[in-house]
Amino acid sequence: MAASDGRKGRPWRRLREQVLREEPTCRYCQRRPSTVVDHIRPLSKYPQLAHERSNLAGACRPCNTSKHDRPAPGRRARPASSPLRW
Repeated sequence: MAASDGRKGRPWRRLREQVLREEPTCRYCQRRPSTVVDHIRPLSKYPQLAHERSNLAGACRPCNTSKHDRPAPGRRARPASSPLRW
């Protein structure tokens, strides 16, 4: 990740804290706590969306890692009864 990708400094830290506070449970599996902030549309393909709240989701590390550089299906929260399967 390049230092210029927008995920450095106070603005990013504040936004990250906001996302984790608003989404304490992983948006994808709906089971584990959110510990990372995922860019729903990949940052590598959409750098202009780095700080767009609508492009950020609270996620657990396993879901975030398995998603890699793919956009989330439907780009919306999934119902708790329907966990995401990669």
